[in-house]
Amino acid sequence: MDLYFNDGYHSDIVHCEPHVSLDAIHADFGRCTDMNNIEPQLVRLTNNTKGKMMVQWMGDETHTFSVTPSSAEIPPLKTVDFRVHFKPASANNLYSSELECYCYYKSTRDYRLVESLTHCPPFCVTLTALASTFQSQQQPFLPQISLSSPHLVFPATNQDEASYRTLTVINQGTTPIIYDFPDMETFSVKPKKGMIKSKHETLLVKALPTKTKAYREQLALCMNHEDSFTQVIPVTCTAETAEVLLSNNGEIFFRETCVGTTTSQSYQIKNISRVPLDFRWLIKNQDQGLIKVEPAIGTILPNEFQEHVFSFTPMALEKYVMKPTVIVTAQGQSKQQSAGKPRVFPVRAIGEGASAEVKAEDAYVEFGNVLVGSSSTQVFNICNDGDCEIKFKLSVTQKIEGSSAAQALSANVALTLDCYSGDIPARSKKTIRGVIKPLLRCQYSFEIKYSLLTPELSCKESPPEHLINAFACGVFPLMAVTDARIHGSGIGIGKRQLWSLFQLDSLNMFLDSDPSDRELQYSVQTRNSTRRRPPVFTRAILDCNFGAAPVDSEPCYVTLHVENTGTVESEWEFLFPNDLQIDLECWSESGEYTEDELHEMKVMDNKLFSVSPKKGKLQAGETCSITFTYHHLMSGTDRVPVLLKLSRGREILMNFVGVTVEHDTPYIHFPSNKHSFAPVAVGEKRCPKQVYELYNGGAVPVTFDIDCMPLMALKRENFGHPVLDCLNPQGVIEPGKTHVIEWMFYPLEAKTYDVDVPIYISGGEPALITFTGVGYDKTQLGETMPTVSDNCEGDVPPMQMVTVPGQTVVLSHERISFGNVPLFSKTRKVTFMCNTSEHTISFAWHVTNTGDQKVVNIYPAKGTLQPRGSQMVKVAFTAFGEPAFYDMDMICEITDETEMAKYRRRLRDWERERERQIHEFTITEKDLAQSSAPRSKGSAPGAKSESVLAINSSSAHKDLYSAPPKSKTYKSYKTLPPILDRSVDKDREDAIEAEKMAAAMWPKPVPPKPFLIHLGIVARTHSISTFQEQFFDEFSNFFIDKTLGQTESVDVEDSVADDKQAPDLTCTESESQMLQGVIANVLRSLVDDTSFHQSVTKLTNESTPYFSQFRPGFLMKTEALADGTEEVTHSEKPMVNTSSQKELPVEKSAFSPEAKVEPEHTTTRVSPPNRPASSGKRTHKSRKGKTSPLAGKSKDTPNESVTRIPAFANLVEDVLENTLMNILLESANNEVNITARPRLIALPPRKFTPSKDPKH
Repeated sequence: MDLYFNDGYHSDIVHCEPHVSLDAIHADFGRCTDMNNIEPQLVRLTNNTKGKMMVQWMGDETHTFSVTPSSAEIPPLKTVDFRVHFKPASANNLYSSELECYCYYKSTRDYRLVESLTHCPPFCVTLTALASTFQSQQQPFLPQISLSSPHLVFPATNQDEASYRTLTVINQGTTPIIYDFPDMETFSVKPKKGMIKSKHETLLVKALPTKTKAYREQLALCMNHEDSFTQVIPVTCTAETAEVLLSNNGEIFFRETCVGTTTSQSYQIKNISRVPLDFRWLIKNQDQGLIKVEPAIGTILPNEFQEHVFSFTPMALEKYVMKPTVIVTAQGQSKQQSAGKPRVFPVRAIGEGASAEVKAEDAYVEFGNVLVGSSSTQVFNICNDGDCEIKFKLSVTQKIEGSSAAQALSANVALTLDCYSGDIPARSKKTIRGVIKPLLRCQYSFEIKYSLLTPELSCKESPPEHLINAFACGVFPLMAVTDARIHGSGIGIGKRQLWSLFQLDSLNMFLDSDPSDRELQYSVQTRNSTRRRPPVFTRAILDCNFGAAPVDSEPCYVTLHVENTGTVESEWEFLFPNDLQIDLECWSESGEYTEDELHEMKVMDNKLFSVSPKKGKLQAGETCSITFTYHHLMSGTDRVPVLLKLSRGREILMNFVGVTVEHDTPYIHFPSNKHSFAPVAVGEKRCPKQVYELYNGGAVPVTFDIDCMPLMALKRENFGHPVLDCLNPQGVIEPGKTHVIEWMFYPLEAKTYDVDVPIYISGGEPALITFTGVGYDKTQLGETMPTVSDNCEGDVPPMQMVTVPGQTVVLSHERISFGNVPLFSKTRKVTFMCNTSEHTISFAWHVTNTGDQKVVNIYPAKGTLQPRGSQMVKVAFTAFGEPAFYDMDMICEITDETEMAKYRRRLRDWERERERQIHEFTITEKDLAQSSAPRSKGSAPGAKSESVLAINSSSAHKDLYSAPPKSKTYKSYKTLPPILDRSVDKDREDAIEAEKMAAAMWPKPVPPKPFLIHLGIVARTHSISTFQEQFFDEFSNFFIDKTLGQTESVDVEDSVADDKQAPDLTCTESESQMLQGVIANVLRSLVDDTSFHQSVTKLTNESTPYFSQFRPGFLMKTEALADGTEEVTHSEKPMVNTSSQKELPVEKSAFSPEAKVEPEHTTTRVSPPNRPASSGKRTHKSRKGKTSPLAGKSKDTPNESVTRIPAFANLVEDVLENTLMNILLESANNEVNITARPRLIALPPRKFTPSKDPKH
């Protein structure tokens, strides 16, 4: 606008000097009343260039206005005058014309004189000519106009700053209008003069205030050179100065701020002037690092409230007073126009530096047990107790307690926070939400630390400090089998065998281990496949063997007691192959079925295997029973894979295996084709005897024969050393029984021995079993290879937790472990039998292996239990013979006497009815072929039948109950019956008649089937030297019976005969008490009889007769010792039951020469036949070579000598045993309370009476 308006004519300012200029752009002739005498107007044209210019005026078409001369030459920087002439054609009219003057350089009049680069077009100058020819008596045209704005208001500006407005003059009449604006000091118009020929004319009005004040003036518009036609236009403009209003009287107060952090405070500024203001904040040098303002530079519009943000950053713990200033300047209308004078407004800012810390409301956060793959959220609060706001940053440190795999993944922090950084206002708290997503089953511990952020200091954050500890435990759904029971066809299988057949140790190990990523990929609902054999994603595979039984036997029921050992809910399901398959259309099936697929389909279609329940949920600590059933419907080996799927847990593939054999087929069930013996140290003189069990799963006895040729080959390979020896390679196994095969393993080297031994079955298929034994060097391994047997400390639970249908008696302990026992010792343990029914039951203990009768004694062996009663059972284990592993299975046969009484009563009624039906009949005149209905099954036994029995009916019953007739002699040839077509109706009638006859017969009562419970006994025997070497601290807990070594050499046949005769001796209770009293008096008198002691001493000093050397069992293998005594090496022959001293033969008297075992020695020393026995340090040897066991010390009394006799020690042990057992029995019967507090009874003082007997 300034460039347009400042042309040198309408203002004194020229932005750009023109090449050619006129001194006036208007030639106004005014009102010419004398048309013949009109003075010309003088116009001066100036050449502002340095070249000669040619001027050419162009007149109008009517030649009313003309310029003379019409052309001229203007020298450089010179001026030429021209006259403008007006020659009107008529009076009383208005004239106006624009005269154009073209100026060009003289050199450009010919193109040959000008180069193309310097050629330029001519310049044009316009001159507006105005004139009016109205006579004085005539009134000019009456103007009819309207203005676009009757009142011009200019925006506020700075002093000496121009502002512009446009004014449109609209000609509402039909005649032209000549307008003229007189000159004013503050306001001016462009164009100032002119004629409105068209409908309107737009004018530009300029206001230029020279002082800071408001201008209100009137702009005169003169029209048609007539004063009466002048119209006044009000105009207003204002010149303003910069003025702002500061809030809070120019003061800013900051809250207490933590050192090194920044606090922001908003501050308002208002522009109270009418012009935009440019502001700029100025901060002193000493306050540069303490305070900042945003925005520092900007513009404030008129009457605008503007927010400015002050930031305060203290550097020390002190109070600060800062004085920033704002400089404001009024903004011009354009960049070319000058702005107003700047003004300064001071501001006073006050702040203070402080310090604070972060605290947690709770020192610990417990997430608890979180399922792996899921998440858990906990909320904790952190507090700021200081007076200033703080900025913090949280960091989490993770620590994992677990396996090496867990330590390797410890970099992945399982705890995430929703806010790791932020600020906490003064005296307030902030809530932090933590989410843990465990990836492993381990114990997580997290330490959350905080750092105070100080972005304005050189150290951006403070050192981390402890804030809170968080704990969590990643868990998987866990389950464990705590008990297992088998009944049905597998009732003869013991608990340990069942534990091995179902591989329950491996199952518990799999259930307790972590699942793989592929196992967690699918849930129970999505674990489906279109394949015939669904894929297996787990390596946890085991076989569940149901054993073997004949066809159509009772199903085998295996019940597992499962407990949720974890801390979260466990959801499980058993999935059969058809549960994992997706049913497809028939057209999508392709290919043929394999033999395995057809076998699985047969097993599943006939439902040979079943699981009840198939799925369930267990809360933490809950238990349930799962029953697996195998039906013996078809002969053969049946297999089916069943997937045990735990939701968000493990997948275990359980291969159900069951065998069904024909009734006449001999079969031995081998759960596996491999067997491993317990490791044995190299160089052992007396290696333990180990066993291998064979189970007859068929219905007929089986004769087996073990081929010892591979054992002989192994012996030849080891230089004739019998590394592996089978003691009983042949035998017969009864149906449903287990046979024990004894093995001796003597390793020659520290290595693993493998030998494949074939086992031949008479009438059956042979089996090839791989026996493995490991020999180790105990000098190299030391304590890493203990001598404790795994069988002694097995994982089979000793207590029953599963209730079997039909079981009325429960044992308090189903497995008794005697642990490691030295030879020639006797250990005892007790268990309780509890009758859980309302019936009276009887029990009888049986030993499955005849060899176990020699080492195990159970008392009472048989007895009766009243309803809800209990019985204490003493189990005694006698260790003698060779060191061996013992894993024995005792069977207790439980008979319900209440049901047995009912059975006997029904049997008597049945026999009475049978006799009646055999001998009683009635002859009538009716058709003898038609027999009346026989006695119904439900009629009262013993009563007379109301129906009449025909002769043929009686005969039929007689034939039914009587033995089969003898064989008859038939002819060689017999006429065939006629061929008749039997109808379907006839067959149906015969079947109905046969059913009626079968229903009418009274079947013979069947005795109740006894229930069998198993008692497992586990022990490991060691030689005395080995036991003292390995278990020295436990040796004092055992009593070494020195007579067991001597009784081992007794003839077995005589012992068996004595055992058979012992049960024939019966006596009443009074006789038994009298016999015990007599024997006790005799023994007591013998102990106190000194003459008897002297006689015994004389007998021991006598030489041994020659013929006594030939006594059975006297000869023993001996080794010569340095001192002349001999070490006993016990015989390998089986021993007799020595559980009771009264069963010993007479010749095995306690006072006969015997071995003496000292606790501090590991061998038993005996004297040769021609010398009496000696006993350790108590033996006194004379110079003549004679010894006397009772004369070892010259001052020993006869009572002290008797106490050293082994028989006396055995007697004391038996007395203590019976005493303790009586106390336990009385406590079990609630006759005495052994836990009661003992009572102290003060007795009166006893008067001293000197004894006359010097011996007392």
